[in-house]
Amino acid sequence: MANVLLPENISKNTLFPNIPREINLSGTNYAVVVPAATNVIRESQKNFALVTSIIVTNTSLRSIPIFAKVTNDVDSKTAFLLYGVNIPPGTAFEVIQGNKFILSENDKLYVYHTDTAEGVADAMVSYVIHKPEAEYTV
Repeated sequence: MANVLLPENISKNTLFPNIPREINLSGTNYAVVVPAATNVIRESQKNFALVTSIIVTNTSLRSIPIFAKVTNDVDSKTAFLLYGVNIPPGTAFEVIQGNKFILSENDKLYVYHTDTAEGVADAMVSYVIHKPEAEYTV
């Protein structure tokens, strides 16, 4: 038997009931993190995630502000996708309807709110993790 390196795509829907009111960047309450590949020599060997949808649902009886941001552990950069967008009570909001974006290795996607109460919003993130050189046994 021989080991062969082939690309692998892993599709996921991840549910986040009761998204956090605040985030702890050193914690584990991120929505998506792209795992680093091992033995990377070239840029083309790195893993990435293609995020296809983020849906946030307000489960409370009042409007709440929602935030979504991407951080990178290596260079400490941050970019917001949503910044204080008010979601009306009892409704859902799709953040990237029909568009997609890529998360590189060590990127983390956070979705959170700043309402005073806990458990007022849920989120679902759909994405594909692409591993360019996954090992298969033939």
